[in-house]
Amino acid sequence: MSISLILIAAIFLISLVLTMVGLGGGLVFSPLFVILGLAKSQAASASLFLNLVAAASSTFIVCFSSLTGFLGYAAMASVDWRFILPAALAALAGGQLGARIMSGHVKARSIRVIFSLVLFAMCAKLIHRFLFG
Repeated sequence: MSISLILIAAIFLISLVLTMVGLGGGLVFSPLFVILGLAKSQAASASLFLNLVAAASSTFIVCFSSLTGFLGYAAMASVDWRFILPAALAALAGGQLGARIMSGHVKARSIRVIFSLVLFAMCAKLIHRFLFG
């Protein structure tokens, strides 16, 4: 068996296991590629590309699962289209606006602060719910 076939099998198994536990492959791919002799810059770019492929396939699966779940629900119960359509448009507009703001106008440090505040707020909410019902 050639080394490239072994490497492809290893990448498959690593992706499978890490996806099941919610981790990115960069945790393992970058060091693996460096050990195999790639330059650090090549290892990092290859790892990022593999993560991109994994994220794209996961996104497709989530969208497909959501659509089939919605269609199954719609077949069993009536759908309130007067709520669903405006909510879908609001989600689409909010997602697009948020992506544009975050990609070009917000620094990485600000994103970390915002994310930390959101996590802290969710933690406080869970503690409050646990203590006071």
